[in-house]
This record gives sequence, structure tokens and C-alpha cells, in this order.
Amino acid sequence: MKKIFCFVAAALVSLSALAVDGVNVMASGLKATFNDDVTEMTIDYVLNTAATSLEVEFFDADKELVSLVELNDAALLTAGAHQTTIEIPADDLEEGVISWGIHAYGAATTFADVLPADDNRYNYYLPMGVVVDNNFESEFFGRVYVCESTDGASDGGSPATKAQVRGIYIYDTQMNFVNGQDTAYLGYDGGLAGARNSTSGFRRIAIDEAGYVYVASMDDATKGVYRMDPAHPENDFVTILSAANPVNAVEIVGNKMYTFENITTGSGEFKTYDLSTIPVAAATQSIPTVERTIGNAFVTIRSDKRGGFWVTQNRWGLDSYKPFMHWNQSAATDFEMSLGVNEDLLGAVGNNVSYRGQLALNIAGDLLAI
Repeated sequence: MKKIFCFVAAALVSLSALAVDGVNVMASGLKATFNDDVTEMTIDYVLNTAATSLEVEFFDADKELVSLVELNDAALLTAGAHQTTIEIPADDLEEGVISWGIHAYGAATTFADVLPADDNRYNYYLPMGVVVDNNFESEFFGRVYVCESTDGASDGGSPATKAQVRGIYIYDTQMNFVNGQDTAYLGYDGGLAGARNSTSGFRRIAIDEAGYVYVASMDDATKGVYRMDPAHPENDFVTILSAANPVNAVEIVGNKMYTFENITTGSGEFKTYDLSTIPVAAATQSIPTVERTIGNAFVTIRSDKRGGFWVTQNRWGLDSYKPFMHWNQSAATDFEMSLGVNEDLLGAVGNNVSYRGQLALNIAGDLLAI
């Protein structure tokens, strides 16, 4: 058993519209131990919400389903952590590498209540990024990471109304803090100092296929991109890019890193880096973002899983900079939305506001949230 696959009804979650009740079911935290003659396996898993049924599925080296074991005991279908022992269907399996996973079934939903604002676990002041590890093969599948850019007082000098202190916060699939962060609401900052009371500290975050978390920084003392090990978030972050200019946003696609750097109104660069060396060498491509209608430092970029990108940016009022765009494989705009036309989706009618500048995609790239 060399690989773990975890299949779910839907793997995309958005922090601003997520609650433990009313979400699609998924199994995470998969582990297995075997008896001496490998006829039985004891499996551990966590359900984020109650399931109606479960299947332990077995796959051959080509990832084709060859056998399954149903789990219908009501005690194994409740939300939370579980452990059970099953017989391995040896007669159905051939010698070689066998993968296994859990397919969780439950009622589908398209809406979940917003997390309660009076719960300090979700009370942020200047959160700059949220990512979900929805890679089935990641050891940390299902985790939610949030980046808070400031602590102490707000950027206007008034007392902060939130509990979280600057850094990265980690939630499990039931939206509880990992590693007891609710004790003091201390974010993991990787040992990086820098500005702690402004929007120019930590910015957007991204995640790679192995589950490592990348954070862009705009602060003068820490300009660049850093990587957090999700297994040891308390360790110093690894420097991926020590940049000459502030880094506004980051995205990881396979062995490539994409950044927005030094973005101001109508200027800045969209860069590509090769991650085969850490820290990275010089950018392999740099495109002035003035050619791509980027007009604000609050910008996000996400891979469309097909070689192109989805891009959002903060806008306040109508202008020539579009708050929502798609770039093709050459980073040329082939789709855009305007505040003047799409107020229902991008901002309140009459206010022409789109200041969030965030988006996310599921692992297949066919479901998008903004």
C-alpha cells in the first residue's frame, strides 16, 4: 500500500461560506495498519459531517477500481474521527502496488451558513488569503489555511475587533484549529519579523501538490515568497524567493511558481519561476501587468488547471480595470467581468464595489468561487 486516495462528493470549500452543518461530506486523515499476514487492515479516518454510507475502495496500479468494502454501521458514519478493522478482499487484488481510499456518501448541498462572527476562531481583521488542500493524495487533504496580515490595532489606529495575530492559521475539516491555535490566536509567522500592523505584510497564499503552503510578503524587511511545512508549521519558513520588490500574490502549478510583484496602479510584473532549485533562480518569464489591466495591489491569481489563470483584483467604483478576468496560456485576457454590468455577482447594486479580490477552484478546475 503505497498511496492514499480520498474521494469526496465535493472538495471545494470557501471560508466565508462554510459551517460544520450543511457541508458536503468528505473523509480525510486516512491511515492504515495491517495484521501480520496482511489479511486485515485497521483504518483511521475523519468525517467532516455525517455520512449516509461509506465504501473502502481498492485500486490497481493503473488506479482502476477493483474491489470495495461497504461500511454501514451507524457508529462509523457520524462526524468526527473513527477507527475500524476490515478484511482485505485479497481474492480481487493482484500482486503489486495497491491503492485504497474512502468514498463518503451523503446529501449534497450547495449552500452552508456563514461561520459565526462572534466565534473568535473565525474573527479576522485583515485576512489576505484562504486556501484549501483539496488534493486527494496530500497527507493534509481537507485542511483550510487562512493568512492574517496584521495584529494589534487596526491600520487606522483604532482598537482591533479581532482575536487573531498576524500569521497563518490552520483548520481541520470540521473548522477547528489544528495544534490548539485557539489558546492565544497566534498565527504561524515562520520566524519572520516585518510589519505587523499594516496590509503590507503577509498577503496571498497558495498550496502545492504535496501540501506545502506558500505565502507572499510585501513588507520591506521580508519581501518575497516563503514556504510553510504543514507537518511542522512552528518551524522557520523556507525562503523560496527573496525579492527586490514586494510580492502581492503567488500561485503554484506543478514545478512552477507564478507571482504578481510590485503591483501599483497600472504597473508591476507577472513572473514565472522554476521550483527545481530553492531558493529559486531568476524568473523564466516576466510580463508587465500594465499590458494585462492590473490596477491594484490587492490581486489574486489561480490556475484554471488547463494552463491559464483566473485573476481577481480590488476595485472601488467603475474604471478600466476589470475586477474579474481569465487569462489564456499566453497570459492574454480572453474573458472579463465589469462592475458596471455584473453588480449582482461582484458587488452591491449601486455601490459598484468589489474589494475582496479572492477566488478558489476545486481540484478539477470546473467549479469556481469568488
